[in-house]
Amino acid sequence: MKRTIIFLILLGVFALPYALSAQEQPKNLYQDQIIKYTKIKKTGRGIFFGGVALTAIGTGVTLGSMYNFHSRTEESVNTQANAGGILLLAGIATMAGGTVVWVKGTKNVNRLNKSRSVSFNLNPNPNQILSLAYRF
Repeated sequence: MKRTIIFLILLGVFALPYALSAQEQPKNLYQDQIIKYTKIKKTGRGIFFGGVALTAIGTGVTLGSMYNFHSRTEESVNTQANAGGILLLAGIATMAGGTVVWVKGTKNVNRLNKSRSVSFNLNPNPNQILSLAYRF
């Protein structure tokens, strides 16, 4: 009988650190997911504003080629206009891709933040004075 009690006590002592670490892992996983989706959101925002810059440069190059049309040869104007058009299209495509990534990251961060929210309501309806809600 003594051996079983000692065995159970030792088992409890050795199992306690593992049980505590197992309880912390979902919290760390949840925080890691928020960090990951926040990075995705920031990356999408960066891609979007990079696309805005490319679009502005492409517009400037295209308009600049048309402004100096009479002082240059037709071939150099066409080359500059084509380069401006390519930059303009690349900027628009980059803005579209950045918008998708930015929205997806924001949506996932908001979803994860809402999933662990607890709200305390005062007088939510006439029959209740207090209520506590946990979303999961």
